[in-house]
Amino acid sequence: MTVLQANESPIKSVKLFRLGGAEITRTFPLTFLRSQDEPQIIEIINLPASLHALSASVNSTAGTVTILDYHSTQVAHSEPATLTSSTLLGLETDCLRLEDERRLRQESFAFLSTYMDSLAQCKSKVTPEAAQMVTFFDDFVEIGIARSALIAELDKKIAEVKLNIEKETKHIQKRRKDLPVKSVVVLSCSNGVGVEGAELVVTYMVNKVSWVPVYDLRVATVGNLPPSTTTLDFRCEVTQATGENWDNVKLMLTTASQGSQLVQLPEPKKIDIGLVFPSLSFPAIGPGSHPIQPFPFQSDGVFRNDKRSFLSSHEYRHTTLFGGSNIAPAGLASALPTPPRGENRERVQLAQEIRGQEQDNVVPVPPPPQQSVQVPSASQPVAQFMSRANKDPITHIANGCIFVPSDGSAHHVLVASLSLEAQFIRVAVPSIDARVYYTCEVKNINDYVLLPGTVKSYLDDKHVSSVEIQNTDAPQMLECSLGVDGAITTINNRSPDSLPSFGAFSDKVTTTYTSATFVNNKHSDTICGVVIRSSLPLPADPRVTVVLKEPAGLTDIETGLVNVREGCQARWSTTGGRKGKQGGLFEWVCDLKPGTDVLKAVWEVCAPQGLSLVEQMHR
Repeated sequence: MTVLQANESPIKSVKLFRLGGAEITRTFPLTFLRSQDEPQIIEIINLPASLHALSASVNSTAGTVTILDYHSTQVAHSEPATLTSSTLLGLETDCLRLEDERRLRQESFAFLSTYMDSLAQCKSKVTPEAAQMVTFFDDFVEIGIARSALIAELDKKIAEVKLNIEKETKHIQKRRKDLPVKSVVVLSCSNGVGVEGAELVVTYMVNKVSWVPVYDLRVATVGNLPPSTTTLDFRCEVTQATGENWDNVKLMLTTASQGSQLVQLPEPKKIDIGLVFPSLSFPAIGPGSHPIQPFPFQSDGVFRNDKRSFLSSHEYRHTTLFGGSNIAPAGLASALPTPPRGENRERVQLAQEIRGQEQDNVVPVPPPPQQSVQVPSASQPVAQFMSRANKDPITHIANGCIFVPSDGSAHHVLVASLSLEAQFIRVAVPSIDARVYYTCEVKNINDYVLLPGTVKSYLDDKHVSSVEIQNTDAPQMLECSLGVDGAITTINNRSPDSLPSFGAFSDKVTTTYTSATFVNNKHSDTICGVVIRSSLPLPADPRVTVVLKEPAGLTDIETGLVNVREGCQARWSTTGGRKGKQGGLFEWVCDLKPGTDVLKAVWEVCAPQGLSLVEQMHR
């Protein structure tokens, strides 16, 4: 049997999993193998206590080496520890040398003191003169002072060495406690195996490991002008107390978990389809046609279209907040909650008011049985119904080798330095904060996906802000604040612009609101591309509609810009994962001249009479 010490063989690579744990790979040269028929047993000791999921393989360039068996087991407490430490041996040697030197110096001074005593008592055969005695005593005092200084210095060195011996002893004891596992591999060699051409690869999983991605975004200005690109340092904050030091190893990071190594083939799902009862109001509908059904809670959205039409029973129109509409199958329509029998007539009348049509002959449709499968509507992409865990894991390999000792401390290991496109703009949200922020928008369009984590922004080596990466969908956009531009300020004022307008033939009331933002530029020059963000109130009740009047033309587009005036445009806010038109988020992009400029937004809110409007800001 051949015994190998794991701590004497370097770790080849470390793979960190997102939810904790690591996969360690070690290699052992099989230079001791011999071509023989009998199995050869290799015992690897000093492995960590948290070892699990052991695997072994052999790389051979000559002949065939077969692994007959491998396993891991706990080392018995009665088994003597085989850990050695050259550092401890060296410290103990230094301590003995220093103590011997101290003893010799003390003995030599004691001999000198005995000789001086004999001279003073005239016991020596040679009696010196008085002048010689004075010289002898003066020299003796100087020698004593020097000896005391040397003894004190030696005592200090001995104390330091003993302290290091104590630390190293505790470290060894800890390693003996943390490394109580051994693995046994049984090999069989065929004839012609080259002893230099084979190595044993051992892979195992360990716990007591955690890591999180962290980023440092560094912006260096040249002549107070920002660069077109910026450097993003991707670091990994690693904490490990496995009992093994990771010295000069390849590091791999993955968002997969230890239990998600296997990729399972997906299976098609069972889909149920139901029936909708035909309406008694349309007995003459031909084949392929479908009766009309009322939907009492249907909303015509924020930007309502005056052209209204009925929808067939196999589809209903789900109108978006800003006028866009999507068609969904009847399965979802049937899944809508059905009001109690006594409320059907009132809600049908409400639906007729919304459509502006009279449907006296419409009969409510009873609900079908509850479906076992939820079908996504056209307004909800299928991707939203897929769990993020179903996506392929993201894996990164560090550019260089890393050093992480088993000390339980957080080590910030550099994984990669990326050069990313950057755009520097000034952004303000006057309804929330009057200040104007100097912002760096970083766009990541390459295949190197940034994992969710904290980004610390540095402007000319000074930390100015932090932001979180939450989305891994490409392209990734980061908005990092670089501070406040004190030379630009904003004031926001919002109020009803006119008295409520009552419809002559309806029970609706329309109120016009105006939001005015005053932007004061104290710079002596024109500041280009200043972004002023705002938002519309969104109707939470289907009886309330909101119509945006200014900026004019913004309701007619989904993307792009509309001209407000010279040097000022408006668009929907979609950067940084914002929902834009669907979320009621819009912004002005202006070239601000010195002085004060005014940006105005106007919208109309239509609601039933007698009901109060209440706004609630979401945090």
